[in-house]
This record gives sequence, structure tokens and C-alpha cells, in this order.
Amino acid sequence: MNRKKIIDQLKGWTENEVTSCAATTYLATAQKAEKGIILTLYKRYEHYSHDPFAVVECKADDFSVWYPKSDTTSKATVLSSGSEGYGNLIRNIGYYVYGKQEPYIDAIFASEEDKEIASSFLGSFTEKTNDYTSPKRVSSLPSPWKEFIWYQIAVLEHRLKKKHQKRDQRKEKLFSFLKDPTDGFKNWVWNKVMEDTQYVFYKPLTGTKVKIGCSVCGEDGILKRTEVKNLGKQNAGNCPFCKAKITFLPAGIQKSCNRIDKTVSFMQRTSEGFVYRIFEATRVYQKKDLPFHKDRLTETARWFISDISDTGFMLECSTWKEKKDGWFAPDFLYPATVSSAIRNTKYRYSGIDVLAKTSEKMRHALYLLRWEDHPILEAVAKAGFHSVISDSLSPYYGPGSHILDQKAKDLFGALKLPRAEVRRIKRLGYTNNSQVILLLQKAWDSSVTVRDNEIREIIDTEMAYHSISKLFSCMKKASLTAHKAVKYVIEQAKDYPGTRYGNPIDEAIGEYDDYLQMAEDLRYSLKDRGVTMRKSLRKAHQDITAEYNMMRDKIRREKEERKNREMAEKMVLIREEVNKNHADAMNLRSND
Repeated sequence: MNRKKIIDQLKGWTENEVTSCAATTYLATAQKAEKGIILTLYKRYEHYSHDPFAVVECKADDFSVWYPKSDTTSKATVLSSGSEGYGNLIRNIGYYVYGKQEPYIDAIFASEEDKEIASSFLGSFTEKTNDYTSPKRVSSLPSPWKEFIWYQIAVLEHRLKKKHQKRDQRKEKLFSFLKDPTDGFKNWVWNKVMEDTQYVFYKPLTGTKVKIGCSVCGEDGILKRTEVKNLGKQNAGNCPFCKAKITFLPAGIQKSCNRIDKTVSFMQRTSEGFVYRIFEATRVYQKKDLPFHKDRLTETARWFISDISDTGFMLECSTWKEKKDGWFAPDFLYPATVSSAIRNTKYRYSGIDVLAKTSEKMRHALYLLRWEDHPILEAVAKAGFHSVISDSLSPYYGPGSHILDQKAKDLFGALKLPRAEVRRIKRLGYTNNSQVILLLQKAWDSSVTVRDNEIREIIDTEMAYHSISKLFSCMKKASLTAHKAVKYVIEQAKDYPGTRYGNPIDEAIGEYDDYLQMAEDLRYSLKDRGVTMRKSLRKAHQDITAEYNMMRDKIRREKEERKNREMAEKMVLIREEVNKNHADAMNLRSND
């Protein structure tokens, strides 16, 4: 919109041009322009203002609205905006649509000539479009307003189509390369990812017989209990009929496990890179269908990745919508297509092909994003520390999120361990065990030694993450091995009920560390096993707490007494100084 040119040619309006029916909130004039018309809107307060409220320039396939007061230009429709600063004519039209008597929107133009000019241009736009005002309501409006509404809607749709044309062409091009999931992918989903959702439902009939039904093969029957190994709620086992891996569940529990959902995905080559195709795998159990289940595999999202750009599409109401936040939730990645998908892309050295082979639940797409900033993740992945990566990509804050130093230069720096400890982890087969790595990181930081056979001993106690540091603190203070320290706290844990912050082991370790610290402050010899390994830790803690409090009270009293003596001595000095100054002043006056 050429504002200066329009200002120069605006004709304005005069009092005698205003029709007797022009009693609405707005008054409009219309005049022909080079390629269309110019509508000038004036606002009514006590009388119509001669200063334009809005100037609408209409062309064959475009319109724009200029607001002189704020000197802003809007390409939004002047009818649909709710703010007065951007026009609100839709409010007046609403009066007419809903049967109100005023304002008379068919008499908004200053003169019949203005109305004819507007109608001659806008009248050609009669395409009915279902938008913010329904076709039925628009049709009930008088000319030229119904044409003006349809005209604006048509222009907005034209702009929207033009805006998304390039995106849609790219989407169609990328989609054309996609093929339906293979049988291999489907079999992997149901046989690997959903393997732990296969059940044998059982119902005891007598003391020696049980009725069972397998959800995998569909076989059911009555067997002797001795023929069904590992029978019991939530126990893992094998179906007596088809030998498939299953979990045993009582037949009456199906209401609480009637649906299982998991997110699965696979990579596929496109013309410009590769695409993550995200599916929702759903397994449904219904009481009437037991022991059978129903499976459904539904595609929910596609995330295209190339060396130059990323674009994501999610399926909403059967329509693919573009999304910016395409790094999806944790998923299982089908390993068979990863290597071919990342070939000749910048991700070919990312190590994601190695991670995919573990079939672990992991944020694979987020891993690619992190790898771009922290290439050391490739070395961690290829060294087999997959659970460590999974924990570090967790969206929740916790010990796992800090297990890796992703800014490190080598594998040892990333794992925060010396070479010897990393080699030990590999030798013992703990590369895929985050708990062990966290344990050894804490041991290294605490300068304590944990032998090979003691690692599993500590892990099996299931102590909380924060208790590991306290355990190592106890080992250092009492000069204990990990075996002796763990054995002692396990024995003492019988006297502790546990709290909301940890199990009895955690509570016992906490009090043991506290006890040793107080004993050290009270100058007990921590080399004496009679001190460091009391028969009842709980009673020892209570006794030493009382003694420690007495010592602390004594120190506090001595400190207060010392402070009082020092204050009294200062007051004596101050009085002596005041008396001396007073005597000097008196002598000075007597001499005068």
C-alpha cells in the first residue's frame, strides 16, 4: 500500500453526502483506484470524524488495511479482528445476523454512489467459503457486505495456500518416497518390543490342577501344577504349549492390564535424507476375548532429517500437520533400516546404528540432536555404554542426567573414570549397567576401593543414590572394606522401619555416617572396632547423640562465658578511659 499516494487521492466526505440512514458506528466512502477500489472507514462518536479510522485497499486478489492513527498496516481482515486498533466491524455485522435492529449495516456508506462503487467491485466475489461466518449467515447480509466478507475470505485463503504451497510440495515429494512398513518391522514390534506384554492367564482349580490360557498361541487347557514351571503372579516363564516367553497373571486381573501402548519407530531413506516414522503399538486384552489379545499398529508422526533442514509432521484428525517440536518421546527403534537410512548423511558417524541394535527404550531422535553438539557420544555408544546414554537423555532430573560429561574429549573423561576403571567395567560385563558406573564414579570421587566381588554386593542392597556417598564416607572413617560395611548395615537395618526417603538400608547408612561423625568429633578412636561396630547401632546413635549434645552445650556455655568476660574487660577499659578524659578536662578548666 502506497500510503502517500492514497492520502493524496482520498476524497473524504461532506455533511450533505451522509444519508439519513447512516446511523451505524462506522461510515464508509468508496472510490475507484488503479486496480480496484479504496474503502475509507470513519468512526462515529457524537458525530462522524473527518479523520479516517481505517483505509482498505482492495485489488483483484489482495487487500490491505492501513490505520492512520497508529500508522500500522495489517493484512488481517478488518472484519475479523477483535481489537479496535485493528478493526472490529464484525461486531456490527453480528447485530444484523442475530436479528438486532441496529445498527443498519446496509446504510453504512455515506452515499448511494459509494455503495454502488463498492458493489461493482466486490460483487464479483461470490464464492461461498465456510470460515468465521457461516455461508448461511453471510448470505443473509445485504450487499455489498456479503460480497466484501466473501472477498476477504477468498483473499486470506489464497494467501494461506500460497504460503503453504512450497511446504506441501516438499511434503508430497518426501511422502512419495515412503513405503508401507515391511513384515519384518511388524514382526519385530510384536515379537521383540511387545514381548513383555505376552501373558498366560491362570486359574487354580484344585490343589494340584490349574486352568491356563496363552495369549500368544491361544491354546488353553487344564494342567497339573507340576507341568507349569514358575507359576505365580508376575512371574516370567514359558508357555507350556508353544514355549513362548510369557508373564503369568491370574485370570481375574485382566481389567487392570487391558491395554498396553508403546511407541516404536524406524528410519527410512528419502530423496534428501531420512525420515523417522513413528508408530503407536497397541495391545488390547478384553475379558470376552481371553486368552487372546488384539493388536493395532498406527502411524502417528513423521520427522524428516537432512543435512540442511528438519521438518516434522504429526497426524491429527487424519491430516498431516507440520510441527516444530519433532523430537518425540522415548521410543524403540527398528535396527534393520538404520544403517541404510543414515548412509551418506552427516549422521553416518553418530553411532545410532549401534544403539538401535540393543532394542532398548531410548530417545533416539534426541540422541542425534545431542550428538551434533557433543560428538563424544559416538565413542560412548560404540563402547557399549547404552544404558548410560539412555539415562543421560532422560527428561527428568536425577542422578542419571549427570552420569555423563558430554563435553569431554575422550571416553574416560565422558564416564568420569580413569582408564583402569573403564577397563574393569568392560572386563566384568557392566558396560550396560548405569548403577555400577554411578557406584564406581562415587568410589573414585571418595577415594575408596571397591573390589570386583563387592560391586554386586552393594548393588543388591538396592540402596538409594544418595546413600552410596554415605556408605563410602563410613568406609573411610572406620577403615572398613565395602564387604564389612555392607554386612554391618544389613544387620543393623533390621532395627529401622525405613522412611519415605529410603528403605531400612538407607536409614541405617544415614545413622551410621552420622554416628561416626559424632564419635570423631568427641575424639573417640575410630580404629577401635568396639566403637565403630557397636552391637546396636540405633542405641549407640541415641547414646552418642546425648553425649554430643552435652558437649555442644558445654562448648556453647564456655563460648558465652568467654564472650562475657571479654565484654566486662572492655567495659573496665572504657570506664578508665572516660574517667581519664574527664580528669584532663577538669584540669584544663582550672588552669584557665
